Amino acid sequence: MIGLNTILCTKGLHFTKQLLLFVVFLTVLSCIEDKSKRPSPLAIDSLRVDGKLISIEYSSPAVRNREIWGVLDPYDKVWRIGANEATIFYTEHTLIFADSLILPGGKYSLFAIPRKGDWTIIFNKEWDQWGSYNYNEAEDQLRFDITPVFVSELQERLNFDISEESLNFHWEYLQFKIPYVIR
Repeated sequence: MIGLNTILCTKGLHFTKQLLLFVVFLTVLSCIEDKSKRPSPLAIDSLRVDGKLISIEYSSPAVRNREIWGVLDPYDKVWRIGANEATIFYTEHTLIFADSLILPGGKYSLFAIPRKGDWTIIFNKEWDQWGSYNYNEAEDQLRFDITPVFVSELQERLNFDISEESLNFHWEYLQFKIPYVIR
């Protein structure tokens, strides 16, 4: 015959399992983050050309009266071109950069090496990474140099926009255009 202590102990164990599952559920739920509410919110730009998608997904930090180039984003170090996760560039087209560098259709992380002069732009095959902490040069699909320009108009939030001919960047007083040809 089953005693009262056995029944209470079994029911208590069942209750403990339910409580544990509930706590795990709440923990997972609290980890699901609304990326639009971050200090550097998620931003996306995309374009369809001949029915095929070209897009960029990035976190958009604000200048907030900070010195950006060489300070917040140091010179001569790989930078994710944004905040939080690495910036993701996706294309269903094959694109040609710098007159002859071929970027096959796919998903890439987009990095830069800022300098006082020319910058290096990097398309890396490891697209799912946080920042540039695990950046691996061996995974570069292609890299090339561009020349940024300084302009008089302040762009408070980092911004990318895509056209049929280029990927365009503007943040703080710095802009650059990465021209490409769709193949």
